[in-house]
Amino acid sequence: MAIHRPLSSLEIEKGRIGYQQLFFLIITFIISTADIIPPQLLAEIAHEDAWISVLIATAMAAATAWIAAKLQLRIGRRNIADAADTLFGHILGRMVSFYYIFVFILLGGVALREINEVLLNVFLDSTPMTALAISMILLVAYGVHHKLEVFCRVNEILTPLGILTLILVILFNVTEIHFQYFLPIFYDGIMPSIYGAIILYCWLSQVSFIILMAGPHLRTIDSKLPQVGISAVLVVGVMLMLGVLAIAIFGAERTAQFQFPALEIVRNIDVFDFIQRLDAFILGIWVGGIAIKIIAIYYFACMTMSQWFRIRNINMTIAPVGLLTVLISILAFADMQSFVHFIRYYKPTFTIIATIGIPILMLIVSYWRKVNEMPIK
Repeated sequence: MAIHRPLSSLEIEKGRIGYQQLFFLIITFIISTADIIPPQLLAEIAHEDAWISVLIATAMAAATAWIAAKLQLRIGRRNIADAADTLFGHILGRMVSFYYIFVFILLGGVALREINEVLLNVFLDSTPMTALAISMILLVAYGVHHKLEVFCRVNEILTPLGILTLILVILFNVTEIHFQYFLPIFYDGIMPSIYGAIILYCWLSQVSFIILMAGPHLRTIDSKLPQVGISAVLVVGVMLMLGVLAIAIFGAERTAQFQFPALEIVRNIDVFDFIQRLDAFILGIWVGGIAIKIIAIYYFACMTMSQWFRIRNINMTIAPVGLLTVLISILAFADMQSFVHFIRYYKPTFTIIATIGIPILMLIVSYWRKVNEMPIK
């Protein structure tokens, strides 16, 4: 039986985005969920050295962005599914692209569960999780229906607003910051910092998803791509460094006891008894950012599935991918403890394979097979 190559993403998605939209999408895709659970894990694992974990993870992610961009420049307007077929052959290439379908759907379910946990534990404790999951998936399915260019334009509004909000939250807490909470350095050695960096890298390394899935749809693909990817990672690194200031405010031991340290920083704001209780405002920013992330990863799953099954209309895959995402978010984790356990011990393996393991192998094979795209139009 003949095995047909997957459809090109260009046959499914006709829209184009610019480098600024790619830059903002990388930032939102990473930071929207990297400031929910990771701060608590970093405080628990690396303690006072959490900021060192951020530095290490940022450096690793910058290298990942460079590798992904170099690969994209070599494969041109092919995305990860199309390029895997070209580099590895039909059978192995199909296996690789199927793995990415699995990863995208699983990470979509994880992101959906993250925002549901925030809403259920803090704001809507009497609401069934199923109702929240279905409501959110209907919202993001609408975004996927309008495809890449539309949700990237929406994100151009949300990202600067999110960055400004983070800066204001830190400024409102500046009098509470005590840098002595970051001392002593390396009290337990360097290994806790490295382990914390690996956990955080699971989020930061996802820059490669954006570059390799949205990159083919840039208006122009040129030598600016590595610079844009690395710059976005560095901005995220600075934002995460501001996030670990929770330790400078509450101390490592107390921060490790919070479910959502970022939310506690917001609740700590009290300016002359006038500016306080900004939880609802921050929740709006949080939900908007996570919605963009879920839309993007949902879109990547639908795109890869459409290519895999040679379906030219991406809308035909929205319902099955959405159903799987909701089922994973609800049924895969019994409670918050099992969810955090999964993120800490299992998520790093399959995420790092997808974000850096396979792209490195593809880059090596592209040089070995002398695959190099002609000037890209």
